Amino acid sequence: MFALGLGTALSLMGDGTLYTVLPTHTAEAGIALSSVGIILGVNRAVRLFLNGPAGLAYDRWPRRRLFVPALFIGSLSTVVYAATRGFWPMLVGRLLWGLAWSGIWVGGATVILDVTTAQDRGRWMGLYQMWFFLGAALSAFAGGLLTDWLGYGAAMWLGAAVTALGGLVALILLPETRSIRPDFDRPSVEEIRPRLRANWGLWIVASLQGINRFVTAGVLAATMGLLVQ
Repeated sequence: MFALGLGTALSLMGDGTLYTVLPTHTAEAGIALSSVGIILGVNRAVRLFLNGPAGLAYDRWPRRRLFVPALFIGSLSTVVYAATRGFWPMLVGRLLWGLAWSGIWVGGATVILDVTTAQDRGRWMGLYQMWFFLGAALSAFAGGLLTDWLGYGAAMWLGAAVTALGGLVALILLPETRSIRPDFDRPSVEEIRPRLRANWGLWIVASLQGINRFVTAGVLAATMGLLVQ
């Protein structure tokens, strides 16, 4: 859990920094203020199309083979923020981050499913969520602080290095878990679909969570920097 959680937390350094400082540092990034919403949101939009294929990939291949490269792709996306200016390079960097986060988040959940049972799965998933929120909070705070001290570009380079460090930790310490979960613990798609269709409570909760994320992680996170400037 340590390597998985730390890798996930550190991977958020570039993304958290960008959400914190991009609305107030558009000149350094070489984009118009009106483009900030597109840049900050496109990585999430592309995950609508990438999360499914990521899940299929994790069903078929070893976890490490996908999770560790996803961390380094995340580092590469932050290198793009640091080394380039302008709307199109930033857009490419955010698309790379969307690809990386699909691999990281879906992969992390898959590893948790591999190593847990129905009796302890909620606890371990909660701990993994704790690593995520710890990384999100610290990256926003540290990224803003580093930008004030060192400037936008230097903060992004440091963010890329921190994310790469998380990738190295996972590369060295994260074990392969694909063989741990027995085949009988994996329900087929045909078994799951009727349950999802009949479970209206699940759909209501998911919809409310989506609204919450839209308001807090979307609108507020992208505009708070301007409000407190």
